[in-house]
Amino acid sequence: VFTDTDHVTAYQRGGPTTDNNLQCLCRHHHKMKQSGWQVVMNTAGVCTWTTPTGRTYTTEPGLLQTYRDTEGL
Repeated sequence: VFTDTDHVTAYQRGGPTTDNNLQCLCRHHHKMKQSGWQVVMNTAGVCTWTTPTGRTYTTEPGLLQTYRDTEGL
């Protein structure tokens, strides 16, 4: 799965490149944001998406998975 790293608050509007302002989006959802959808992220990483017509959707961050490189052990 490939994702784009997206600034929740656009970099061009002063959004910082920090963990609390970045999210991974698939290309489809990244383009949705660029076509009128808005997103706000709270300090827990919960995102509230608002459609161009005002309907809202909430997404919560998934579990963090870590992988250990065992190559060469």
